[in-house]
Amino acid sequence: QYGLTEAEESADINHNIRKPDFPYQDLITHIISSENTFYFENSSKLKVDAGYIFNNRKEFEEPTEDGNANLNMNLGTWSYTAKWYSPKWNEHWKIIAGSQGMFQTNTNHGEEHLIPDASTMDMGLFAMADYYYSEKSYWQVGLRVDGRHIKGTADNDFSKSYTAFNFSTGIYQQLTERLSARANLSSGYRSPNMFELLSDGIHEGANRYEIGNAQLKTENSYQADISMKCTGEHLELFVNPYFNYIRHYIYLQPAGEIREDAPVYLYAQDDACLYGGEAGFHFHPHPWDWLHFESSFANTFGRDVKHNDLPLMPSQKLNATIRASFSGKKIIPKFSVWLQEQYSFAQNRVAAYEEPTPAYHLLNAGLSFDLKAGTRKILLSATINNLLNEVYYDHLSRYKQDGIYEMGRNFNLQVRVPLQL
Repeated sequence: QYGLTEAEESADINHNIRKPDFPYQDLITHIISSENTFYFENSSKLKVDAGYIFNNRKEFEEPTEDGNANLNMNLGTWSYTAKWYSPKWNEHWKIIAGSQGMFQTNTNHGEEHLIPDASTMDMGLFAMADYYYSEKSYWQVGLRVDGRHIKGTADNDFSKSYTAFNFSTGIYQQLTERLSARANLSSGYRSPNMFELLSDGIHEGANRYEIGNAQLKTENSYQADISMKCTGEHLELFVNPYFNYIRHYIYLQPAGEIREDAPVYLYAQDDACLYGGEAGFHFHPHPWDWLHFESSFANTFGRDVKHNDLPLMPSQKLNATIRASFSGKKIIPKFSVWLQEQYSFAQNRVAAYEEPTPAYHLLNAGLSFDLKAGTRKILLSATINNLLNEVYYDHLSRYKQDGIYEMGRNFNLQVRVPLQL
């Protein structure tokens, strides 16, 4: 059973007891999957994956005499992926070709319908080639065509079809012994799903009333990115900037109104640009090779073509970690301990009706070691997240609007025993 958060004015944020209450959800999922690889005499191979997922979601808003759920939806998904890997041809070329597909149906059996009954069918064909012009340098190019058809049932005459053609090309070059570069140019495609097209109701898991848009068009993106990496004996540096132009970008837009005690969000669409990047380093000083300093900075800007900030964009984040790793004796061959600082900058680049989020920082710590009991290896680890019990909201939190904070101090213990058959 999955509980649904619900803020109350009389709630005590320091109360440590959690008792499930209405509303709540029952979620049952069954998964059947198959993975197969066929090898041929010419060193080529065919990988075929197929599966079926059945999901039943029930939502109970309040006790009833018959015990029936207010929302009761079945979601069934068939999917497959087939990839053929060619042998290396002429010592330079390598080709991958294949197909992906999905057939999905959803049916409602309760009084409430978040989305109407409908079926979705996806089909895609793709091919990708690698050209190795040296041992450490290669060029890659790929083509793909996709189609999606969404059709409603007898009670819903909704019907839409989407198609797209995409490409990608990139190059990896070892510039010097310690410096490498990667550059990519690609297009992308995403057709709207049933929730974005047909929603009209409260999404209890997100605490908001979502309204779909049946006129949504296909998203098309065009991205350019560069990756530079410098590897030294004791220092590694990397920088990865990118720029992404998205035509018909689909996003959730706060409407600035309340419906059924929940804020209303509309699925909207506009041309937009996403750009930013990540940079960082890894330093392990000599002669203390057991000591490691790691840090990274990531940022994403999102604006539409009218230079308005897009909603639900992540804040800038800075991570810094200090880690010590040791080689032990026979009983404990490996041991490591680490301390991590995560700083999230204030997010003030917000859309209309969207609230800004103040900065926060988290301190995490952990240790791990390997044990040997005879021939058996045991992996143990313990972590403490949010060590200082910081009270904070993440900007992308679904519960921020209800005054529900992110998780406080929490402990995790893990024991792993690898099985050797």
